[in-house]
Amino acid sequence: MFMSLPGFQPRVPIQYLIYFLQKVGKSDHGVVYGQLKILSVPPEPRSSHFRYDSADYEGWRVSLRDVVPWGERFAEKSTNEAWNDLKSELLSGQGVFVPTTSS
Repeated sequence: MFMSLPGFQPRVPIQYLIYFLQKVGKSDHGVVYGQLKILSVPPEPRSSHFRYDSADYEGWRVSLRDVVPWGERFAEKSTNEAWNDLKSELLSGQGVFVPTTSS
């Protein structure tokens, strides 16, 4: 008969059965035999992912080149601040120019 592990609340049901068998010959070692049943749960699918093969790269380039005055924008910023600013623009453009699809 299988039973649940006491004091353990897993995400999925786990059942186990353990037998302690007699010692083998003159050895002081015993035999432990067990069965374990674990029901696996598949991971949740990602809700969406970017489809870079269908991206509007030309539109994205134009938005980065013409709309953003990079020289003025980075003039007084540290390297880290400039990178965070650039990263923010790239992620924003990704949301506009790269379509997504559900998986």
